Amino acid sequence: EVYTLEKVWSVEECTRVLLAVKEEVNGRATGWTTDRHAAYATTDLPCKEIPAVDAWVRKSVQERVFPKMASRHGWPPEDGSSLFFRDLFFVQYSAAPGAQNGLALHRDGSIISFNILLNAATDFEGGGTFVEAD
Repeated sequence: EVYTLEKVWSVEECTRVLLAVKEEVNGRATGWTTDRHAAYATTDLPCKEIPAVDAWVRKSVQERVFPKMASRHGWPPEDGSSLFFRDLFFVQYSAAPGAQNGLALHRDGSIISFNILLNAATDFEGGGTFVEAD
């Protein structure tokens, strides 16, 4: 079941997280990682490797997203405290030549997944997440 949680983070919060991610990537000799996922590799960086926002991102999702997911799916307890992060990371897609512009259709390795768009939707064309009905 696909659904949208509107305005999980404010524009200011998204900007703060996006700037922290970019700063971390630019400060790393290796930049983004590209080999963490064997079957469907993404150009990404684990949240835990961005200390400037890691704790805030985790707490925010636990407080703002997990309770809504638990309630919607009827998973006790309703506060979402039984949910946890299996893999929490930031992905970069780009239309630039040679860059990763998407992923092939696949199934994530968890029972539930979520995406939070950090850029303004007006910053790019296309994109999005396709979910195939079971």
